[in-house]
Amino acid sequence: EDLVLLRYLRSNGFDPEKALEAIKRSRDWFILMDVDQIRKKSFESVSSNFQPQTSCYKLYGSDRAGRPVVIISLEALYSKISSTTDSGQIISSFIWAIEDILKQLNTIKI
Repeated sequence: EDLVLLRYLRSNGFDPEKALEAIKRSRDWFILMDVDQIRKKSFESVSSNFQPQTSCYKLYGSDRAGRPVVIISLEALYSKISSTTDSGQIISSFIWAIEDILKQLNTIKI
């Protein structure tokens, strides 16, 4: 949590009030998008057109500072859900992919 706070402070010029507002906006967005529910779902339930043979992201190790490097193919992600034009489903699929990446990063050593 300290690193998250530092990220918000850094992105807001180390102004605590602006950082707090940014955190509140993020929290509100997480609630609006129902991220907690998306985290609990499988990709099949998030996307109506799941193609397990097509990967939409790949972990590429880490950069010189030790931060994980992930490449996300939005084209591949979108192809998995191309049967819909529902922006909510597209965003839910993207959120699920990000959450899955974070879950994998917590279980592997980079």
